[in-house]
Amino acid sequence: MKRESSYQRESGAAKSFPDLDHGLEWIENKILNAANGTKEQTIPLKDMFHQLQPNDTHLNDLFDVLDEKEGKIGAYRVRQFDAPDNIYFIESGQLTARLEFPNKPPVRLETMKSGQVIGELGFYLGQKRTAGVVADEPSIVYLLSARSLA
Repeated sequence: MKRESSYQRESGAAKSFPDLDHGLEWIENKILNAANGTKEQTIPLKDMFHQLQPNDTHLNDLFDVLDEKEGKIGAYRVRQFDAPDNIYFIESGQLTARLEFPNKPPVRLETMKSGQVIGELGFYLGQKRTAGVVADEPSIVYLLSARSLA
């Protein structure tokens, strides 16, 4: 039996989700955040990179070739079957990778947030995009094109 929606009570208010998958994801994120004792926060992508490589003087050169893109809810970053001509680095917001089928609802594969990378496998393997990626929230991503990398 397929459930069309799920609910979670929080502070006396019911929270509704479009399907069981999204409800379970919400609960999982709450559990992970509680276990880590952290609250989600966004730091600039440049600062994230400098935390990973504090002495790398070439990081500033990298940001000279990255193109900052803002996206509204519902904006596509990647369309299924697109050419693999770029990589995106998520600075803020939330995006979802999903399989899309004609005349059927999309199937969610992964939800991605700050610090994650989109499209790197297809980019390096030279294979068309296997899924679409859509913004769930207003987002800021940085695009690295194959042309800029060359």
